Amino acid sequence: MLLGITTFGKKISPRFDFALGLLLVEIEGSAILKRKEESMEGMPGGKRVSFLVALGAQAIITGGMRRCDYHAALDAGLEVHAGFMGEVEENLRRYLSGTLPRFGPGMNLTFRH
Repeated sequence: MLLGITTFGKKISPRFDFALGLLLVEIEGSAILKRKEESMEGMPGGKRVSFLVALGAQAIITGGMRRCDYHAALDAGLEVHAGFMGEVEENLRRYLSGTLPRFGPGMNLTFRH
């Protein structure tokens, strides 16, 4: 499984559409097989979901997401974890241990798909 985490340095980017980077983590069970960083600097917000899909991502952990990006990600079949903040590595550990909730504490999403 390929997980994407939007980054701003060592932290999760507060906004999906302004993230400078993307950490791609290949996961099998709870083990990390491979890590790769991609730049998203200057990429238009509307192209980011298709970029994730083209890279083969199946899930995303990010900060705030525009409604259109959230729905585009769901429509593309991505598992979406939005509204997260803090250190990338801590959130990755929580994801691997199964303790990362579907939405972060700052999200109030009531969208229906």
